[in-house]
Amino acid sequence: MHPAATDALALHARIRNELLHCFAALAKTRHGTESDAAPRLTPASSTRDLEAFDLYQRARYLLRQRNQAVLGKAIGHLESAVHADPSFSMAWAELAAAYVRRRQLVFDVVERDPGPAQRAAQRAIELDANCGTAYAILAGIAYAAEFDWPKADGLFARALEASPRDLDVRRTFAKFLMFSARFDESLREYDVLQALDPIDPETRCDKGALYFYSRHYDRAETLLTQAIEMTSQDVYAWLLLADTYAQSGRPRESLEAANRMLEIAPTYPNSHVYAARALQMLGREAEAAVTMKHARERFGASITDYEEAMLYIARGDAQSTLACLERCALRKDNGAHCMVVDPTFASLYCDARWRPMLARAGLPDFSFRLTGAASEQ
Repeated sequence: MHPAATDALALHARIRNELLHCFAALAKTRHGTESDAAPRLTPASSTRDLEAFDLYQRARYLLRQRNQAVLGKAIGHLESAVHADPSFSMAWAELAAAYVRRRQLVFDVVERDPGPAQRAAQRAIELDANCGTAYAILAGIAYAAEFDWPKADGLFARALEASPRDLDVRRTFAKFLMFSARFDESLREYDVLQALDPIDPETRCDKGALYFYSRHYDRAETLLTQAIEMTSQDVYAWLLLADTYAQSGRPRESLEAANRMLEIAPTYPNSHVYAARALQMLGREAEAAVTMKHARERFGASITDYEEAMLYIARGDAQSTLACLERCALRKDNGAHCMVVDPTFASLYCDARWRPMLARAGLPDFSFRLTGAASEQ
C-alpha cells in the first residue's frame, strides 16, 4: 500500500478514536437515567481504544441474551478488551459481571470460583473509585458466595451512592432484596426498572423470579411468559417457568418447559434435572430415574446437592433433602443462597431440623417472612 494511503488511514483511525473517547462515557448512560446530572465517570472509566470499545459493546449484547451458549464468546471479547486497554474500567466491571453470569449458567465446578469476578471488580474500582457496578458485583458475591448479608448491605450502599441512577446497580440491588425476602422493597425497585425500560426482557424475567420466590405463581407465569416471547432462548426464564409450574401443582406444564430447556440448552445439567423432577411429580418414576442416571453419567459433579435435594423433596423425603441442602450450603455451592427463599423447600419450614441446618451452614432464616408470603397465595 502507498505510504500516503497508510498515513491517511492511520489519521482516520486516530480521529475516530478521539471522537470515541468524547462519546464513550455516554455508553454508561441508559434510557436517559443521567439526564439531570452529569455522568459520574472518570476518564479511566472509558477508553480511547476503538477496538476495545467495540469488543466491550459486542460482549454486552451477547450477555443480554442470558444463554450459556454465547457466554464464553462474551467473556472472550471482554478479556480481549481489557488486554487491549488495561485502564478500561467499564470493561473490567462488565467482565466481572460476566464471570458472575458464568457461575450462574455454567455448571463446571472449576468455573464456580468467585475469585475471577472479585478480582475484575476490584480492578475496576482501582481504576474508577466511583464504579458503582463493581461495588454491586462485590455485594452480590458477598451474600451469594460468602453468605454475608450485612457485608452485602454495606457494599450496596456504596454502589448506590456512587451510581444511584445506574440500572444495572439497581437491578442487582433488587435481587439482593429478593433473596433477603424483602419482597415489597424488591418489587418497588423492579417497578422502577420496568417503567424506565418497559420492553427489557431481563427485567420482566427478574420480576417474574420475584413473584416466584414470593409465591405469587400466577403473576410469575405472566411475566416469565412475556420474557420468553421477547427472548425465546433465555434459559433462566424457562427454568423459572418450569419451577413456577412445579410449585403451583402443574407438573405437566413443568415437563413441557423442561423439555424446551433441553432443546435450547442440552448441555445445561438443570435441563435434565428439571425434566426428571417433573416426571417424578407425574408418577413416572422409572423415566425420572433413567433421566437422572444418564444426567449423572454425563455431567458428574456439575449436578449439585441442591438439584438432588429438589428430587428428594419431590418424593417427600425430608431427611435426604435436608442432608443434601446442608452439604450444598457448607461447601457454599453456586446457588446455595437460594434455599433461604426457594418455595421448593417451604414444606421444611415447620421441620425442627430446618433452622439448625441453616445455622450450621451460616445461612439466615427468613421463614418468618416467607410464611406470610405463602399465606397470601
